[in-house]
Amino acid sequence: MAAGERRARDGKKGKIRFLFLGQLAQRKGVQLLLEAWKGLPAGRSELVLMGGGARYRWRQMAGEVVIFRGQAGRRQVLEEMGRSDVLVLPSLFEGFGLVILEAMAAGLAVITTTNTGGPDMIEDGKEGFIVPAGNVEALREKMSYFIQNPEQASKMGQSSHQKARQYTWERYGKAYAEIIREVVHA
Repeated sequence: MAAGERRARDGKKGKIRFLFLGQLAQRKGVQLLLEAWKGLPAGRSELVLMGGGARYRWRQMAGEVVIFRGQAGRRQVLEEMGRSDVLVLPSLFEGFGLVILEAMAAGLAVITTTNTGGPDMIEDGKEGFIVPAGNVEALREKMSYFIQNPEQASKMGQSSHQKARQYTWERYGKAYAEIIREVVHA
């Protein structure tokens, strides 16, 4: 599947597929995500957790309705992104959050928090949503929005893909050189 090309929705019966990628840890907001998930209507969406960490702890909290993929290689991550609609990264604190940009490049809409690099890349309501870190209700509300408006996941995913194309190494190098020039001449 080419980057930015979304999976066909026919076989999924219209279910929105949410994907969490990262270490299954408290600081990544996994508990908050599972709490938000429990308040959503059953049967209209799927939640996939992919990453290393204490899966058994989170599996007990999640029950049978969450799909756990464990840690995976690059190819499996890309395949899972191709089957998903929305990346959810509810981190309590995070650096840049490269996974956000990778998901955008793959054409996923993104729900993330104010405590990630998301606000630097995502225009709230255009490529996805930015929610306050630690706010389960806000997270649930945005996930519910995509369940009730699946076409918006696709639309925002296309916007994400276009936005991600702006983040090239060449652009990064020019921006970094400009910062150095400003510091030297200050």
